[in-house]
Amino acid sequence: MISFQPNSASARSHAWKWCAHLRAVFCTLLNDLNRYKQMASGAFASRRPTWLLLALICGVFSHASVAYCAAPDNEYAVKAAFLFHFAQLTEWPSDAIRANDPITFCTIGKDPFNGSMEVVLAGKSIRNRSIRIVHLKTSADIQTCQILFIGVEESSHISNLINTLHDMPVLTVGETAGFIEQGGMIGFRSDDDRLRFEINLPASERCRLKLNSVLLSLAKTIIGEKRK
Repeated sequence: MISFQPNSASARSHAWKWCAHLRAVFCTLLNDLNRYKQMASGAFASRRPTWLLLALICGVFSHASVAYCAAPDNEYAVKAAFLFHFAQLTEWPSDAIRANDPITFCTIGKDPFNGSMEVVLAGKSIRNRSIRIVHLKTSADIQTCQILFIGVEESSHISNLINTLHDMPVLTVGETAGFIEQGGMIGFRSDDDRLRFEINLPASERCRLKLNSVLLSLAKTIIGEKRK
């Protein structure tokens, strides 16, 4: 496992703040799990698969907290854990991935994860599919991705990338302000020093991606959410 060590008091302070945040995310998911367990014992027993999925997610975040705290100066380890979580809670159309193909996680341009994605996702699988990580230099092969992360340095190309993908079933995730307003599907945002995310539901539906209700419930903001 790659180990990153903060080299200043300021870096260490920032590092442990992120570590504490990841633990908080894990605890929130664990609380959700307990709530769903209580539902499952009564009138909501039919939701048992949902809380079992939450148990799986909590296991992922528990592992991610260990991986990240071994490399606490790298906030992108947290984002890598979130990406895995997003993939767990996304359903691609049957014609989007061939039977034995892996789930492909892509970055484009300069890789902001700097190896963190490989560390966090090592040995993972999603619905019995292995995970492949590809760092693309150009947009020529973005249609081969299931998840495309668009970092800050590619912010000026967001609209072009979204237009290139058009209605292809590729889950687009970004980290710049206004990402979902530009047509991206999931955008990270900082909220009181905590990492949250927003969802553009019409964008995902247009590309035939089904986002699980658990993922929707964890989003800070949802564009196009149907009011009940």
